[in-house]
Amino acid sequence: MKVHFYFQSNINGDLDLNKFLPGIIKRFPDSKASMDTQFIGKRRIVLENPIQKTKIVKLGKNIDCDIDVSFKLYLYETIGYGYLDICLDINKEVLTKIMDDDKNLFNNIIPKSKIKKDGELKDFASSLIMPLFIEKLYGDKLFEDKSHSFYQNLEVDMDQISTKINNYKEKYHSTPIIIHFILSFDITLNPSVFSLIEDFDDELNVSSSWENISKKDNLLYQSNNLHARICKNKDIINPLEAFHFTYDYNRRIADKFLEWNKAWVKGLGKEVSNIRDNISKDNSNPYYWKQLKKRIEILDLNFLEFNSYVIQKIDFSIADKVELYLKEEYIEKIIDSNKNQKENIFRYLNEVKTAISNLSTPGHTHDEKILQEETEKVNDRILMLSFIAMSIPTIGAILTPGIEKSIKIMVGGGILFLPIIYLLIRNTIKKNRFNKNKQLESNRIIGQLEGELERGKAQIDDINNLKEMPEEFKNQLLEIHSTLLSQLESRIQLLKEKL
Repeated sequence: MKVHFYFQSNINGDLDLNKFLPGIIKRFPDSKASMDTQFIGKRRIVLENPIQKTKIVKLGKNIDCDIDVSFKLYLYETIGYGYLDICLDINKEVLTKIMDDDKNLFNNIIPKSKIKKDGELKDFASSLIMPLFIEKLYGDKLFEDKSHSFYQNLEVDMDQISTKINNYKEKYHSTPIIIHFILSFDITLNPSVFSLIEDFDDELNVSSSWENISKKDNLLYQSNNLHARICKNKDIINPLEAFHFTYDYNRRIADKFLEWNKAWVKGLGKEVSNIRDNISKDNSNPYYWKQLKKRIEILDLNFLEFNSYVIQKIDFSIADKVELYLKEEYIEKIIDSNKNQKENIFRYLNEVKTAISNLSTPGHTHDEKILQEETEKVNDRILMLSFIAMSIPTIGAILTPGIEKSIKIMVGGGILFLPIIYLLIRNTIKKNRFNKNKQLESNRIIGQLEGELERGKAQIDDINNLKEMPEEFKNQLLEIHSTLLSQLESRIQLLKEKL
């Protein structure tokens, strides 16, 4: 009897599958890779056996077993969505014993599964699944990139934003989704909600805890306790797989859009304390207010791009519901859930728009500082014109015969060098004032980044103290967090070098 478990992943951006496919073929030389659009009209890369067939030899501490496992992986353009089908060929007795517990089927099997690798028992998920997504699927050991270009704060060197984004697109074959000022590949991985059991020979007894979700008897059942669906008829397996995928895909899209919207709200909320602090202290640093205006304008454009992306992708359709004869009330629940998710997403989008508009208000009230700088430039030009106008009679006078040549040279030199000296002094004062203001602002940013660094170190300590977490998984998390902290330290060092 076959049982399908699904892992799903995504990145912060859209993949260019045409450019991505050659890398997939190179990283998976023993697998068959192809591209098609046959599945609910979405382009995808199909990867047969991304992990070579293996055996689960132990479930938990008490069940010795010999379960064949095969794998198939699908990769889509939108948010780089990855969908791994883990198919277990498990006998009825073992499955029934696990199902009698009436708890989440995935949690009762996958985290407890052991395989033999290099002569030792290893955790199935941490030794096979995690490395597949983190080290191979999206790039060859992506997080070992010493340049740390997979995670960048675009606030540093804002004048280089376009260059950084273009370099990112070229390197990772992905159009990034920028949240606030963060340009990040950010792989997210988790299991899907429901597993799928193929019971074509009607071997499993369906108890009262199973809901018949089809209009036809003995066709399709769902258990919210086991988080599983049972298919009793081989003829509907293809439309069921399409429905199953679409259900997971829609939930993933909705969850990520909500998560990213909340990240926008959280990021904008952090901006408030900084601006409020500077207003309350009557910060008259014109460099700060000029940079703030620039920051908010870039934030606004980043959000405009994000908002447009969400509107394009937020289409929660239900696939092949007719062929499955699904009950109307079951379909209505899914439609209502999708509708609520859409409403929440749009509500958050409107909140972010309002927040950005409100953040721009303090900058407008300090526009007089920028206006003052421009006025000073105009005054300098008027002064120069006045000086030239006043110099014309003087020049006529020194050209009069009878005046000694040395006096003419001295007066002419004075006329020539006086405005030059004035401009040099003015430019020096402006440059010193600009550098001082820039230094004050850089010190403020460094202080904020050092605060993030301390919080990151605290997170690493928390992970180290998690005794129940599998050691391999803990090491992978520590490696990722350490890499991010290393990049944060590099950014702080870069800012300090520019002081």
